Amino acid sequence: MVEYSFDGVIGTSILDPVSLAAKCGSFAVWGCLYKWCLRMYPHRSPEWATRVLTLLHGLLATVVGFSQCDPSCLSSERLSTKCMPHHYALMLWSWGYFAFDFLWCSVYWRDNVLMLSHHGAALMSITLYMRRQYTGCAFACCLTLLEASNPLLQLRW
Repeated sequence: MVEYSFDGVIGTSILDPVSLAAKCGSFAVWGCLYKWCLRMYPHRSPEWATRVLTLLHGLLATVVGFSQCDPSCLSSERLSTKCMPHHYALMLWSWGYFAFDFLWCSVYWRDNVLMLSHHGAALMSITLYMRRQYTGCAFACCLTLLEASNPLLQLRW
């Protein structure tokens, strides 16, 4: 098995300038996608645009997470396996989405405490996974299972 060195890897420190820049960049990508949806479909509501992004994140997180999920990594002996760069990319990409959606819900759905709590917990969990430098495979499997039903939730709307 190949060992990777993650000295100075994005996400290993919350206040690391590279980590902050990467998280802000991921957040900005989701914000730009949202603005693009609003411009391309001006007759649609902001909620419609954010649901399109939620559907996009759900589909891609399921597919990418499934491709990174190796059930053999979930044994107690292998949970200490170091994260690979593609695990960090998935974590960072998902962090940006959840930060965007947390802000969107804060602006448009202030009274929906459950949704805000869900996004806050997701942000904290992803941040902790990024800091641990281990269990990237477990993160991919969890994200796949959590997001697999998301496209179905968005299609019902």
